[in-house]
Amino acid sequence: MGSISILSEIEPDCWGRVQKRLMGSNSFKQARESYKCPAKFPSVFTSWRDYRDYLFEALVPEEQKPVLAGILAKCNKYMDTDLEMAAIRAQIDSILICDVAGVLVGRFVSSHSISETFGRAGQDAARKLEDSKADGAMVVHEVV
Repeated sequence: MGSISILSEIEPDCWGRVQKRLMGSNSFKQARESYKCPAKFPSVFTSWRDYRDYLFEALVPEEQKPVLAGILAKCNKYMDTDLEMAAIRAQIDSILICDVAGVLVGRFVSSHSISETFGRAGQDAARKLEDSKADGAMVVHEVV
């Protein structure tokens, strides 16, 4: 889905067809560009966890809180580890776009479950993937 954000610039005709077929594709493009966890948390909060909790209470509609809370809970196993900050950032990104489908958290969990399965090499690959997402770079996979 990362390539969808540049499709409108490269192939405008194809982008029009994508918008007709994939409901919310333009919203996804806008959200990807605009609604991201800030690099530095606001000074009125004492931690990223406080900021995340505030955003959850302030932004998520009451009827969607149970669903989103269940999705965010998938990151709990990464708390108090070296991946805590990345997990909280994934949760904040999900809250900012009210991702009740769990796409962003699911992507985070699946990329880090690879690192748990494949050990150090998997951890290095997962960190590179997270770094490339943070930099906004496109990830290109080698075919062996």
